[in-house]
Amino acid sequence: MTIAMRTTDRTLKEVLDALIELDLIPSSRVGPIKTAVKQYALILGYSEPAQCPLSAFHLQDHRRNRLIEQRADDARRARSGASVLGPHAIRNLKNNISYLIRTAVAHEIIKPLAGELASSKTVNTIKAKNITLRREWLNPGKYVLDPIPGCLFKELSDYETWSTKIVNRERPDTLKKRPVTFSHHKGTLLRAAGYLVKFRAFEPESISLSTLSDPDNAISYIEWSIEQQGRFTISAAMNVERLIVMAKYLSITAQSPQHREIFDQRVQELKRYRKNLGQPEPVYDKTKRWLSLRQLESVGLSIYPLNARRLSELRPEVRSSLLRDQEGKFRKYNRYAYRVMQSLLIRLSIRLPLRQRNFREMLWNPETPEQGRNLYKKDGKWYVRFQSTELKISHVKGKVHRIEHPFPDDLADLLQEWLSRWRAIVISYQKESGIGTQKTTAGQEFVFLSSVGTPLSLQQVTWAYESATYRFTGIAMNPHMIRTVWATEYIKSTKNFIDAAYMLGDRVETVLHSYANLLDEDCGKRASSWLSTTLRDEPPSSNGNSFISNEKLVTMFRRLKADLLEGTSDEQQLLRSMKDLLK
Repeated sequence: MTIAMRTTDRTLKEVLDALIELDLIPSSRVGPIKTAVKQYALILGYSEPAQCPLSAFHLQDHRRNRLIEQRADDARRARSGASVLGPHAIRNLKNNISYLIRTAVAHEIIKPLAGELASSKTVNTIKAKNITLRREWLNPGKYVLDPIPGCLFKELSDYETWSTKIVNRERPDTLKKRPVTFSHHKGTLLRAAGYLVKFRAFEPESISLSTLSDPDNAISYIEWSIEQQGRFTISAAMNVERLIVMAKYLSITAQSPQHREIFDQRVQELKRYRKNLGQPEPVYDKTKRWLSLRQLESVGLSIYPLNARRLSELRPEVRSSLLRDQEGKFRKYNRYAYRVMQSLLIRLSIRLPLRQRNFREMLWNPETPEQGRNLYKKDGKWYVRFQSTELKISHVKGKVHRIEHPFPDDLADLLQEWLSRWRAIVISYQKESGIGTQKTTAGQEFVFLSSVGTPLSLQQVTWAYESATYRFTGIAMNPHMIRTVWATEYIKSTKNFIDAAYMLGDRVETVLHSYANLLDEDCGKRASSWLSTTLRDEPPSSNGNSFISNEKLVTMFRRLKADLLEGTSDEQQLLRSMKDLLK
């Protein structure tokens, strides 16, 4: 019987033998994979890989890895009585088994698990107009001031230098900006200037930063934009804040005390206006944009171009070319290279919920991986680190903010594949030499690139996520939404805000403020359960009325929520305190 046949009843040993026979495992990995196969069979309760059936060893990644972690130590003891497997040995075991099964599936030696991979032929047709907009806003390009008058251009350049230079004695630390942040501030100022010219008949040459900071002009622009949207949105709130920051800059750099006083008054007036606006309204329903982490993982697996289902849908000659590892002969496959990057990005953001700018700006050193700035290698293992201005919060409690994570073990092979095989393909599509290997410091290059070899822009990385998720689910999810999903699922499962804050790269206070509402449902359930039990046990009141006022219920819920957030009481103490309230 040929290799391509009989895929349903193969044992673990037969799968390994088939891969070795077809020369699909590099010689350097044959030994470690044989060892891993024996260990995996023992973990599954089989003394030999030849006795381990397909139904036992062919599991979804998360189930297989969890099983290995739980049973590896016991299997090691049962085998030889030696010390338990250390973390590095367990990591290597998971990687080798993952590689074995993934390669066997890709070459149709075994079939993919049902429901794990989506077809590329039965998914949504990708067209930008079919992806529902996440926000309802005007196209800023319709009223941006263009061209910029010379005087305003000079003022904006000075403002940018003042805001972004590394050392500035007169600038408060809170007003320091990264170049990409300043570009957003500049966009707001140019839109405000364009509004004054187009809708209030200002002469372009008369526009200055002082003109834009005038409360009459600034508030007129904000109220006009709110009217256009039909609601007060986060975008409008951010525009007010940027105008306030610009007025602060004018106050600090004013040439005379009189001018400084004028700008200080403008800052205070704009702050009062912002306070009166209240909280901005959401412009889209998150529940309609929601995908679970498991659904996102399925998207990441399905978009990968070498998964078994997608390969089976290709023409034989294309499939054969893609599976051959022939360096330098894949130029026409930049579309597949881009899909590999999408798969890696989506699956990585599930495991490390960093901000999209961290993925866009991630740097490594191709010549000396150990010296990579953000992605680096140590003792044969990849790590990811960011610190200081590379993070949104550069300092926490007076110390430099730093985050560092081991690169996820189950994605290490995919990362290596992207770096060594596919990344060079997209670089070959660059229009100008050096774009794809643009360096910020000696030896440092961007890890992720667009389909034509350029560093990813905000719009490009957003499209990478949205197009993939829409293709397989009909829901277009942006990268920031994945952070929200991750935090929601993690906090609901663990109630641990500290770990969530660390993984998100946020302050604990910020995470509590943003996600404390997740405890409301649990608080309500516990309180309702307690009340139903307590009211059955308590004797009737003297007037025969067991009615509890709304005020008392509100008080109980507030105390319960506050105590849970502060961690000052355990559950029994909380229940006793609530019982006292009913007396």
